[in-house]
Amino acid sequence: MTNSIPSDIKPLQPYYQDQEIDLVDLWLVLQRRRAVFIGVLLAALAMAIALIVLMPPVYESRAVVQIGHVGGIGKDGGSTPVEQAGVLVERLNEEYRVNDMSEGKREFPLVANVALNKGQQDIVTITARAHSVDEAQHYLTTVIGKVQREHEQWLQEAVKQQRTRLDLLIDRTTLAHQHMSALDENIAKLKANNPLQVAVLLQEKSKFFQELSSMEQEQAVLNVSVSRLQTLSTRFLREPTTPISPERPRPVLYLSLALIIGVMLGAMAVFIAEFVTNARQRLRMSAKP
Repeated sequence: MTNSIPSDIKPLQPYYQDQEIDLVDLWLVLQRRRAVFIGVLLAALAMAIALIVLMPPVYESRAVVQIGHVGGIGKDGGSTPVEQAGVLVERLNEEYRVNDMSEGKREFPLVANVALNKGQQDIVTITARAHSVDEAQHYLTTVIGKVQREHEQWLQEAVKQQRTRLDLLIDRTTLAHQHMSALDENIAKLKANNPLQVAVLLQEKSKFFQELSSMEQEQAVLNVSVSRLQTLSTRFLREPTTPISPERPRPVLYLSLALIIGVMLGAMAVFIAEFVTNARQRLRMSAKP
């Protein structure tokens, strides 16, 4: 026994057959209306060229700065930055309105970016932009110079305090040595006649010896902290760069984008024109008796 399909039932057609696009027809449409396609493409390229020619160039200069350190006030007598890198980044971002358009458009030259180097707690990268190479470098140097002057003032104040502490400690150490010498003389005089008083003096000498040892250790730490081993001024790790080409405009990028957009808009214009023409023809044919 065989199954048969009734004659009144048509076989199912694949759905995609009604939706497929004939590439040959599309190519013929583009060929017929190539003037529209080429016109739109040339218009896009012309706009890109005009933008490249008319847009003033923007040059970018970048510098890397290491924040200065003050010795003797960090943990375990180590050094600590004059200003925390995160605080400096936020301060410069606010002062120069980096990426802030709330008060209107910023004028050139300007600070374009202030960033903390990853993995580094005292290194900051600053970028400036201007309409010329010299202007970008000079403005960036001015911005960093201001930071250096502020840091140098704070550094000198901290070093001055450290030296004051060191001087006081030297005086205390000198007095402690004198007192120890006096104790030694008294112990020598009383050693034969008054052993009880000698015991008291020896106990006092032991306390002074511990204090003297602590003061001498602190004095050594302060001597190192005010030296160049731990005290460092804010400095350039990389001087402001000299850009070879402008950051904007970018002719290759702009022309590439114009070419892509021109092709897309040209194709859309061709198909819209073809659709409008076909629609008008159908209307005229339907209007005929």
